[in-house]
Amino acid sequence: MRVENDEDYSGLAILFYNNLQPMWIFNADTLQIIEVNESALLQYGYTKQEFLSKTIFELRPEEDIPEFKKKRYNLQGQHINPTEYRHQAKDGSVFFVELNSYSLIFKGINARLVHACNIQQNKSIAQELETTMVKLERILETINIGFCQLDNQQKITYWNMAAEDLIGYNRADVIGKKLWDVLPEVIYTDFHNLLQWSIEKKESIEFLEYFWPLQKWISIVAHPTEHGQTIHFRDSTSKIQFQKSLIKKIEQLKDVSYLNSHLIRKPIASLLGLTNLIRENVIDAKEFKNIAEYIYECSVELDEVVKQVNNKINKDAKSELLLADLKIFPILTLLKEVNQEFESKNNLNHLRIIDKTENINYYGNRKSIKSAINCLIDNAVKYSFQSSTINIKAEIIEQSLVISIQDFGTGIDNEMLNRLFLGLTHIENFKNLGSGLTLVADVARDHHGTVWIESKKGEGSVFSLRFPLSNIAAYMFTGKPDFSVYKKPDVEIDYHNECLIANYKGFHDPLSVKASGEKILNILNEQTISKILMDHSDLLGVWDGAVEWISNEWFPMVEKAGITHIAVIYSNCTFTKVSADHIANNLHGKVKYQTFYNRNKAIDWLKQCA
Repeated sequence: MRVENDEDYSGLAILFYNNLQPMWIFNADTLQIIEVNESALLQYGYTKQEFLSKTIFELRPEEDIPEFKKKRYNLQGQHINPTEYRHQAKDGSVFFVELNSYSLIFKGINARLVHACNIQQNKSIAQELETTMVKLERILETINIGFCQLDNQQKITYWNMAAEDLIGYNRADVIGKKLWDVLPEVIYTDFHNLLQWSIEKKESIEFLEYFWPLQKWISIVAHPTEHGQTIHFRDSTSKIQFQKSLIKKIEQLKDVSYLNSHLIRKPIASLLGLTNLIRENVIDAKEFKNIAEYIYECSVELDEVVKQVNNKINKDAKSELLLADLKIFPILTLLKEVNQEFESKNNLNHLRIIDKTENINYYGNRKSIKSAINCLIDNAVKYSFQSSTINIKAEIIEQSLVISIQDFGTGIDNEMLNRLFLGLTHIENFKNLGSGLTLVADVARDHHGTVWIESKKGEGSVFSLRFPLSNIAAYMFTGKPDFSVYKKPDVEIDYHNECLIANYKGFHDPLSVKASGEKILNILNEQTISKILMDHSDLLGVWDGAVEWISNEWFPMVEKAGITHIAVIYSNCTFTKVSADHIANNLHGKVKYQTFYNRNKAIDWLKQCA
């Protein structure tokens, strides 16, 4: 650009003198300012004569000049991109400016035109924001509430120190990963369903859920943001344990009150009556022996009732001791410990350990697992023949630790198996099991596991406990993230010739069965299908909790979608068979439902159905 004649000055007047932004022109060789506009004079507080007496160095604070000279101001190129500097006004105030520079010939001088934009306000706001963010991050890193931030792809973008302490994963191992890839253990649970609902609906939610990998109750508060989701969570386990303990105490007091009012009252009343006869001289010397015998019988009866009260209190106290003993421990060592204690009791039976876990370490409640094993061993001894062997086997099946207690005793008939099934799988029926099996069921449930029974009358029984492995526990062992340790249950679905084939794999539970059922429904809504083959051959676990949903909700929906016949291939697991049979007994509607032990027979039946 050249400014030499009147026409050039006319254009400069519009672009320069009348511009509301500060501008000046300086000699590119001497760096002396040779022209300035009114806006610059107002911004810097100088007169025009004062401003023109300065070089571009002198617009800066004195402490910035050496560094500026050292770098040497870049005067190359027609246009120099916006650059940030500090400038100083006449009153000494320092502020940030953003400079744009253009080359031009001004009155025959090789010069540059400078456009200055005061960015002090924006800079101050940015600094305040940065300070606020630093304070916020400091707060988030010091509070005991876990904080996680997700982007719109559900990837973790922030994971504070409390989250590290509560969940166990270091932030470096989870940042950038999708939330459910990091926590696959809770998929299909209410923990996952509620949080996923909040993410998809972009609505806030607050809930309390059990986080089984760490056996903690966690309070969750989730809020949608423009860029994803923020999740706050805290450990509420002690609060829940206190509530449970209080409920147990109330139940204990009820039981003790019943024992006091009904069982203790009778022998005490008898003792008072008998001793009153002696005291009032109602009886003669010949009757003293009979009265003494009655007093002894009443005392024995009272002693038994007192023992019941003590046993009740001691059992409840013992169960409370099992609440907090989470640790990493070798399974084989635990089994050997159980065996040594068993042999020390001089039992006639022999306990044989079959370990197929390759010395695996497990993370869980060691005390409660040991108590559950002992309960099952006591049960096996009770129903075994004297001197017979009891097998205790530990193995890894489908990424789950399975501990089985096998006896070779009288076995269990189908009616009793059905009662045990209802007791072990329905919380409301726990009391009907007795304290031993109730404890076993509680221990399995706390570890997100299951308990089931295989038995044949006259051949013996096998009680099995399943405890799933978790990625978090593996991380505790090695210090390295491995998000493949936990194996999520799945269903493989295929369809042809108007028949859908669903192959169930692994350990399923009520929530995963429901998820699989919804997966099937989605396909039925898109395809013309009239028959379903449900293959449970490789299905493990107990999913009775889904029976009512399948019978009352899922079947009406598949019938509406056009399904007329469903064939089910039994699993080898007795409790899974019982679940399938319970569905058959609770069905209403027109869908034909048939169970089979053989896949070919199931296929033949479906082919024959019109």
